Amino acid sequence: MNSEPYKGKIWCLVAKGPNRSEVRSALSYASSQGNKTCDPIQLGKRCHKPDSVTWHASYEFSSYWTQFRWSGGTCYFNGLATQAVKYPSYGSCKFPSATL
Repeated sequence: MNSEPYKGKIWCLVAKGPNRSEVRSALSYASSQGNKTCDPIQLGKRCHKPDSVTWHASYEFSSYWTQFRWSGGTCYFNGLATQAVKYPSYGSCKFPSATL
């Protein structure tokens, strides 16, 4: 049994099964923080596809958490988010990550 804590990259993604309207609201909140973290998910940008609320929110949650975790930002979003160690990727879109 390995008792060593995980060391590596971690992402903040939408948890399984949340309400889509709540995810939209959390995405709107994270995108409104004036940090331009949502620019890559805009139409025509590298992380717009797949075009889904879950994909866009996962990108934005990870981006927000990576940028603000040292100043109190969390990967929670009212229970809509979870931390993951599996890299979420699609095409040329690279999700921001935190390193533990």
